[in-house]
Amino acid sequence: MDIYKKVDDHFTIDAFTSTKGTVKYSESIGDGYVGFVYEDTIGNGKSLKDVFTDVSKELKIYRTIFNNAYCDQNAIRNVVWHEEPFYDSKEDHGYYTFDIVMTVDGEEITQSYWLVEKQKEYLISGKLKTEDGLPIANAEAYLERKDVEDGYPMNRYIETDSEGNFTTKVPKGSYQFNYGKTFTVEKDITQYEETLPVYKISGSIKRTDAQSMDLPAVWFMASEPESGVLYMSDVDDENKYYVYLKKGSYKIDVDYNTIQGMQVTASKVYDITLNMGKVAGKASKSYCFKNTDTGDTKYSISDYGKYVVFLTPGTYEVIDEDTVIDTIEVTLGDMKKDYVMHSCKGKILDLSGVEIPKEVYRPSGYEIAVLRNGSRCRTLNIEKGDGEGSGNYELTAVDGEYEFFYGNTSVGKVTIDGSDVTQDLTMPLKYTKIKLLDAENNIIPLEEDDYLTLTPQFAGGESSQVYMGGTGYSGHVALVPGSYQLTRYDRIMGIEQQTITVTEENDVVSVETGTYKVSGNCLINGGDSSEDVYIELCEASNYTNMITCAVRDGKYAVYVPTGKYRCSVRNLEGSLADENITVTDMALEKNYDLTVGSLSGKVTWENGSSFDANTPWGIYLENKDISFEGNITQDGSYKIPNITAYGTYDVTVIPLNGSDDRTKVGTVTINSETTEQDFVISGYLLQITLQDSTGEGKSFVNVTISGPETSPVNYECFTNFRGEISLIVSTPGTYEISVNNISCGNVTVTDKNVAKVIQM
Repeated sequence: MDIYKKVDDHFTIDAFTSTKGTVKYSESIGDGYVGFVYEDTIGNGKSLKDVFTDVSKELKIYRTIFNNAYCDQNAIRNVVWHEEPFYDSKEDHGYYTFDIVMTVDGEEITQSYWLVEKQKEYLISGKLKTEDGLPIANAEAYLERKDVEDGYPMNRYIETDSEGNFTTKVPKGSYQFNYGKTFTVEKDITQYEETLPVYKISGSIKRTDAQSMDLPAVWFMASEPESGVLYMSDVDDENKYYVYLKKGSYKIDVDYNTIQGMQVTASKVYDITLNMGKVAGKASKSYCFKNTDTGDTKYSISDYGKYVVFLTPGTYEVIDEDTVIDTIEVTLGDMKKDYVMHSCKGKILDLSGVEIPKEVYRPSGYEIAVLRNGSRCRTLNIEKGDGEGSGNYELTAVDGEYEFFYGNTSVGKVTIDGSDVTQDLTMPLKYTKIKLLDAENNIIPLEEDDYLTLTPQFAGGESSQVYMGGTGYSGHVALVPGSYQLTRYDRIMGIEQQTITVTEENDVVSVETGTYKVSGNCLINGGDSSEDVYIELCEASNYTNMITCAVRDGKYAVYVPTGKYRCSVRNLEGSLADENITVTDMALEKNYDLTVGSLSGKVTWENGSSFDANTPWGIYLENKDISFEGNITQDGSYKIPNITAYGTYDVTVIPLNGSDDRTKVGTVTINSETTEQDFVISGYLLQITLQDSTGEGKSFVNVTISGPETSPVNYECFTNFRGEISLIVSTPGTYEISVNNISCGNVTVTDKNVAKVIQM
């Protein structure tokens, strides 16, 4: 019994019965309706309504399937009789529609169905002949319903016997055999004969020098619109065939490749000779056979562990996906060649026979060239793994002698001969554990995402990254034996001056860094600092030899020689704390518990002008002890980050290409991580651009702005590289613009900000 899965709210009819005779369930009635067909004959003058007088009782739905479970709570409701015919032939006298309601867990699900009588069909029997009078024997001719838009499911293939005779039943309507004439069926037709415009081509198919009767698939394909294939037989046990073709031109195709052409004008015997060899044998899958001269490809047919392919003579590469697994010479006749895949797998070992952990592989992994019987057949990409654990590889391949190469070095050989094998690969690398020791002989651990690289001091070597290690050592790596220099490592000052030597005999290499640990907690507002906070250490005398360390989970650790250093706590927006420290001949603990706030908001003009700043503006917090600064964007929005001292501050603003005079816009109290406050600028903005006679800006010119008469004041400014000056003035009036005590023009301020271009 079929079990159906739930599809939305759909249920399936599983079991039903009828008290009125034979009823069948169908998923496609007429034009694809779902419902029930009454199979018994209804007497003349009667309809389905005379048979079924109470559908809800006479058609019993006693089991449905919903959500993979049986349901026996089913009822027929909303029964409606329709007087009009259901079928296009209009020979029935009406039909029922109704709903089946299934109840599950108290919920009703409703679906609609039809109950119709069986469509009346008429007998057609007769004979089909070719254009030149031969029976169209032992064939299938397509019969199509023509008087409806979509003849399916009335369309069908009609089988003929050895004399071309056929018998079938169809509903009332108009029909046409393929390439034939349209005829009408309104009653039984017992002696229908038709000549179709086709000819019989028959003969034998053979392969030159073949030892077996096996053949590839052969097809006749029309090569012009007027041609057409009515039917082609299978090739029998004696390799004989026949085909019924319209008059015209044809291509004879073998496995979708044309081997010859022919013209059909009458029935005839036509033998076909194939100059193709057969290659067959055992196989695990389908393979591609590529002709090395033409580039043509053909895929084998594989089934039940065997394969077969028919090829023209020549040299072929046998390809599994993108890998050439063999090269063969195909001749006429039959050839046996097995391509059964077997597994070859093993571990990745170092020179000492130690398994190399997959997490220390090169970032791109290891590329291993695989040779079969001396010829390269594929490439293994052994990928780096995540987390701890050993690596291994697995290769599926056909029988043969295999050798594995990493670069020019052979790392393993194996013979596959009818069974799975195991072969470890010994890489020309030494798996080495690295101990970085501070001056107190403590192991310095590498941290996640930190990078320590070893650069070879010999020709042909490759740099290698040391990966974070386990307990008892700093990190581990797989290297070609030799001398290496340690590159700069952010958390250890001066490590780039160290070198190590990796040998096949030594499993562990120790590096004495001569440094002391500087570490501690770094808390921001009482909690762990965010991911973008880091510690920066440099020599205090000249601020050189800098190292950095990310703060993780509120902690940090760096390693430096003895000396005096400038230690800073920073984030992406700037400095949070700075101080000088001294490292003596012992580890130093330095903790930070910082209070950090930020101020943001928007700056507007009291005079109603829009804040459309084309030049940069600064905004400042200031009190007698400390100051902080930020930038104002073009629309007036601002942010001052990294406020490391809570308190009350004056807030001032200034355009950064004008005078040095700041304009106070208010005060603010900072006492939390984030503070928002908007500010209003009193006064007016003068935006002046000085240009020469060609319109080019006069850059870096010392300009004096004086006025107005009611409240005289002088401003000294320098133009920027575009010749621009921005200046806040407090009083309306007329201001004179002078360069080298020579007046260049006046600017009058009334009630709004003013912008003016002055040509000199």
